This record gives sequence, structure tokens and C-alpha cells, in this order.
Amino acid sequence: MTDLSKLMFIIIIIESLTLIYSLKVLIDWTYFKRYRRENAAEKLMKMQHAGNEWIFRHMGCALLATIMIVTIIKEPTIQGIEPFTEIMTAYAIISLMFAFAESILTQRIAILARK
Repeated sequence: MTDLSKLMFIIIIIESLTLIYSLKVLIDWTYFKRYRRENAAEKLMKMQHAGNEWIFRHMGCALLATIMIVTIIKEPTIQGIEPFTEIMTAYAIISLMFAFAESILTQRIAILARK
């Protein structure tokens, strides 16, 4: 795999994941505003719980990607897939960024739900 093809693959992954996640955050924020207007505390608490689950999912994906990277680098019997470590590194970083963004959204829901 050439450097250009690796870079293009990384860019495609980043763009795809960011688009999908951005839509999810936008939809969650729309529901949050609606539930807050309706004073639906129970629905807001469910939304906060779902946000916490997403944080764990993103952290788990980042952890699994990191484990795969370390395994590929350290295991001498695995040959030929070393170029994918850069792609998995990008995925792990993106997953951590998503976990951070989700935690900010969840904290905001928790703070504003109590007002």
C-alpha cells in the first residue's frame, strides 16, 4: 500500500465517521431541546444514560484498536498488515475524540436537565 493510498483511506474513514457521528449529535441535541421545553425529566435522564453508553462504546473501540496496533507491531508472525497500523491509529484517535464530544454533550444534558 503506497503512502498516498493510505492517506486517502484514512481521509475517507475520518470523513465517513465524522459525518455519521455529527448527524447523531445533531439529532440528540434536537431531542434534548425538545425534551427540555416539555420539561420531560425522565426522557432527559434516559438520554443522559444513552450518552454514557456511547462514551463507553467509543472508549472500547479506541482500546480495541490500540490492542490491535500493539499486537501487529509486537507479534513477529503477523506479516503484511503493518501499513494498517496507521489507519487503526487514526481510528483510535477519532474514537477518543468522539468519546470526548459525547461526554461534553452528556454533561451539558446533565447540567441543563437539573435547572
